[in-house]
This record gives sequence, structure tokens and C-alpha cells, in this order.
Amino acid sequence: MEISGGVPSDGRADLIASLYAQADLVPEPFPQITDASSFHRAVRDFAQAARSRSHSESDGQWLLKIDGLLRTVLQTELRNMAGKSGTNWGADAAELARWHDNRLLFQAVAETAPDKMKHLVLEKRPASREPVRRIAVSSGLLRKGGSQRCASLLMQQFVRQGKKVLLLANEPRNPLDYPCPHEVKRVVLPTEKEARRIQMERTLKEFQADTCLCLDHTSDLMFYDLLTARELGIRTIAMEHSTFPYFLYGGDPEIFFRRNAVYRVCDAVTCLSGMDRQLWSDWDVRACCMPNPPTFDPRSCPLSPLNMKTLILIARLSPNKGIETALEVLGIVQRKHPDTRLVLLGEFVSDSYRDRLDRRIQEAGLESSVLLPGYTNDVSHYLRKSSILLMPSVVEGFPMTLMEAKAHGIPAVCFEMKYLEAARPGMGCVQVGKEDVLGMAQAVSELFDDFSRLKQLGMEAHSSLEAFGAEAVERRWDALFSYLETENDPENLFRTADDPAQQFRNERLAGKEFFFGLDTCLNNRDFIDRQRQHYVKQYLEENPIMLHAFKFKLLIGELFPEDSRRRKFLFPLFRRIGRACAWILRGVRSVYRRFRPWRETKDKEL
Repeated sequence: MEISGGVPSDGRADLIASLYAQADLVPEPFPQITDASSFHRAVRDFAQAARSRSHSESDGQWLLKIDGLLRTVLQTELRNMAGKSGTNWGADAAELARWHDNRLLFQAVAETAPDKMKHLVLEKRPASREPVRRIAVSSGLLRKGGSQRCASLLMQQFVRQGKKVLLLANEPRNPLDYPCPHEVKRVVLPTEKEARRIQMERTLKEFQADTCLCLDHTSDLMFYDLLTARELGIRTIAMEHSTFPYFLYGGDPEIFFRRNAVYRVCDAVTCLSGMDRQLWSDWDVRACCMPNPPTFDPRSCPLSPLNMKTLILIARLSPNKGIETALEVLGIVQRKHPDTRLVLLGEFVSDSYRDRLDRRIQEAGLESSVLLPGYTNDVSHYLRKSSILLMPSVVEGFPMTLMEAKAHGIPAVCFEMKYLEAARPGMGCVQVGKEDVLGMAQAVSELFDDFSRLKQLGMEAHSSLEAFGAEAVERRWDALFSYLETENDPENLFRTADDPAQQFRNERLAGKEFFFGLDTCLNNRDFIDRQRQHYVKQYLEENPIMLHAFKFKLLIGELFPEDSRRRKFLFPLFRRIGRACAWILRGVRSVYRRFRPWRETKDKEL
């Protein structure tokens, strides 16, 4: 008798027996395996029986063992499905999701069939509809980043509202952390996926969490955290801190299908613009537009006098933030305004990048014009002495530095990102074409030529904060929690634009971002290297002779390292010997053909 995947039913019965034997359990009665559903039901019953056995602190290893057995079963099933087309594979995967743990299935697909992730549809389990009172916030770090700053502000807001908050972090408390209320309990989770799941489950159950909020949108751990909470019946909210196609700019297009598979089973996904909300809705994701909470109260922030020719850039100092572009802009602006200065406020992503930037500054002769204060929590000190916020990155979501500059009445000059809700016309932001360095430098020079216009833009920037104030953000979070409790949306958080003109505008903006992101991705060195390695691996798997040749090449590389004396001496010798052998073979062939000439042209061609 055959069941799905072409595996005999008795073979699957043996697999079930093996699972119980390895777990030292005895099924009562032994399950009858007649079709695919009965097999998956038997695996699910085994999982429930095995996990119910754990009651003590020392059972972590036991649960890891059970998860390993279940993941092996899923990987076997996925290999049996490997030859199926996308649609049929998706139907079989949906059947697996119906019976199995979503998190284990997601991990098995990521490890066994990553190219099929786009067809994966996970099962959405029922979730609690209790009032939102106990919130678990998953944020790996609590320092040196926009999403981390957002986590800090949201926890403060939730505590003020009387909610119990639990912080799930990857590291213990650090002196550089953003403020965290003392009422918030902090639990450090391991970063190894299997151990993390076990500890997170135990922690969420002890805390009795009813809602889980995850903010690490660039980390795969966020996907596993969301699925772990969702399998426990806890409502989940995923927070996106960049624009929809950001994965292309980072050279990681594979993340697109991974996050879509997970976000479809979340109760809500918060995004940062109307364009993003429409795109998520097109992918059947329940998304709402949620601005980041403000870091400053504009009513208490001192306004910058805007009388100095000082540019400021606040960011993690890394290549993708356009730091070197800012230096180019400064060099061009100084041709007309030689007293212009640039403040680069933030921590370098690495020592090697700092050395690289120092060389660029010295080569351009900008040592006296560039200030590098490093990382600080007191950005207000530097904003009060600046006149223009420079944003030379090509993609942002809802830059909190832009809001901080607005709070001090400072206008911004950035590359074109028309989807940004806080950079619309009349909000004190000048946008130029993508990667248009000359255009950005010209915009800065024109503002320094006309300080009255600079101050007018500063007033626009400050007044535009009314739409993004703390009260407005808090109301939207209250509306989101109300939706999670009742599934009613009176505030229309999840409603996309009804106006066809607005929908067309959003699609046009998305098209521009996708095309520019795709061009960036195809020129990303890491992406190119990953693709090359993938195709080389695939080619070697299909050609055993070439695989052996490749292994021989690796062996030669180990025996004769690149810069070793043996390599420098022996390799030229081997080349000379090879050329000599080739000449000898040609000579032998010539002598042979002198006595045995070609009889026909056809033979010669052969």
C-alpha cells in the first residue's frame, strides 16, 4: 500500500515505532497507518505524549531531543516531496502545517528546501482574545539602533498604561542600553535556535504572556520567536522598521519569502508608510501603518538657531548609510562655502571601516572639517549646533534621526524616498534623486546661500511633528490592541487606500524602489558570492568527475598554500614539465603520422 511521497505505509509504521523506541515510550494502542493523514496524526500524538513527559528544569535536553526527532521526520517528508512542482508541493506542505509545529516545519524547509519557501503556507492557530495586559517584547539588543530605541520607548509607554512587560533579549543589561523601566523583567535567551525555543516557551508560560511583540526585523531569530509564541496561542505582532523592499538593498532577497511565510500567521504587522501597508496587503498580510514613537517632546526641545554652516549625520557608521557619500557632498559644498563642517554622530560598524573612512578624510583634506564624536545618547547637544540633517542613505523606513532633527527645528536633505510619511512636501525635507551627489550638494549650498529659506524649512519641520506626536502614536497602539481583543477596526488601521489615484501612486513608488533595490542587489558582492557558491555546488553535485577534480584542487591548495615557498618553487617547475610533456607528445604524434598518414579527410576530422 502506498501513501503520499511514495513511501510504503509499513515503512512509516516502522518510523513511528522508531520514534517511540528512541523516546522510551509505549503507545497505547499502537497507531494504524493507512494514509498520509493517519501518519501525520500519529507523529502529532507522539509529540504531545513526549512533551507532556517533561516536568523539571533538567528536561531541556529531553525537549531538544524530541524536537530533533520531529525535525528529522519533517525533513524526510520534504525530501520525498522534492520532485513535485510548486503548486503541488505547496498543497503537501499545507497538509504538513496542519498537523505539525509551524516552527519546526519552517526550520525544516529553510534547511532542506529553501528554494520552496515561496510556496510554504503555514497554519494559523487560534489565539487568545483576552485583554492585552501582559506583553512580551523580543528585542535582541537595547542599544545603538533605531528599532532598539523604539523598543525602549514602547516599553515605557506600556508600563505607563499599567501593562506588565517582559523583555526577551540576547544579552544582559549594558551601560549603553536605552532606558528600560525597572518594572520590566529581562530574560536573556540563547541565540541557538533549538535551545532558544525551549527557554522562550518556558518563559512565556511562566509570565503568562497574552501578546508577543517582535522588533528584530533583520534577524532570522525574529521569525522563530514569532512562530514559537504563535504555537502557544499567544497573539503576535511583527514590527517592520524599514520599507518593504529593503531586503534587496541588503543583498538578501531570500529573506523576502521567509518573512512572508511567517507574517501571514501573525495577528498584525506594523509598517511605516501607506505604500508598505498596501504592499503587505497584496501579499495577504494583515498590516497597519504605525509610526515610531518620538524620542523628544518638541515642546521642551530647544530649537537650533540655524545660523551655522554645520551638517549633521546621525547613524550607525557603515557603508550602507552613505557615510562616504556625505564626505563627497561636504567636499563639493566647501568649494562655495569653505567654512562648512560635518558632524558624523554614531558608532563605527568595525575598526576596519573606521580606518577606511579616516583614509578617505585625509585624502580629501577634510581633517579640520569633519567631527567624529562617536556614539552618544545625548544627540540633542549636537543637534542644537547644527543647521541641516544630511541623510545620504538610499533606503530608510521611518528614520528616528529625522524626527529628532524636526524636534529641534532642523530641516533635512536626503535622497528621494517619497514613501516616507515624515518627508512629504511641506514637512521641511528637501529630496534629490537617488545617489545624486551633485544634486544633494547643490541643495545644501542653496540653503546656505539663503538662510531665510533654511529657517522657513526648519519651522515646517518642527510643525510637522504634530501628526507624529506621542499622543497620536499611543492612540494608534490602543486601537491596535483593541483590534487584537475584538477583531473590530473602527480606526481603519488595516484599511488600504480606496482612492485609485493613491493606489497607483503607491504602486509607482514601490516599482521605483524595487527596481533601484534590484540593481543594488545585483551589484552586491556578498549576494554575487553566494550565488556563485550555490551554482558551483549544484554543478559539482551533478558532475562527479568535476567534484573529484575540485577536491583535488582543494588538496593542492592545502599542500601548497598561496604564498608559500614550496608553491613558488614547485608550481613553475610543474608548468615547465607539463609543457615539455606536451612537446614530446606532439613530436611522437608527428613521427607516427609520418609513417601512418591520414587515409581520408573524414578520418582526420574524427
